[in-house]
Amino acid sequence: MTKAVVVYFSHTGHTRKLAEKIAERTGADLAGIRTDHTYPTDYHQAVDQVMEELRQEFQPEIQVDISDWERYDTVFLGSPNWWSNMAPAVQAFIRSHTFQGKELCPFCTNGGDGNGYLGKMMEHAAKPASCRPILGMVQDTIDEAALDR
Repeated sequence: MTKAVVVYFSHTGHTRKLAEKIAERTGADLAGIRTDHTYPTDYHQAVDQVMEELRQEFQPEIQVDISDWERYDTVFLGSPNWWSNMAPAVQAFIRSHTFQGKELCPFCTNGGDGNGYLGKMMEHAAKPASCRPILGMVQDTIDEAALDR
């Protein structure tokens, strides 16, 4: 029997909302990526911080409640789309887990500028997982029909 998990990082709650909906629809376990690293609530300050972190390839310390990673065959992995990049916490998650024999189902939320290269970046970073096309949603607008694919 295939066992699935939805793993996500969310700064504003939009990606968390989509992750919860995916877990509800698929019956998958749900695991948020937590970090002690914080982002400003002011949009422009957050933009400045994230841009600098991406430039420096910053990798925060993360915590994820997954007791037995090996039992999962399917991994729904979600991140906000930050200038066609994964959140640093998601990058840290990928680097700390092996995806051999897993199916990766990436998803992201964005402010209206689309998925960018995020799906391809996740696919490349999580090799050798097989990868489905990325599911992207604008902020917290959930497209029920897109979830059915």
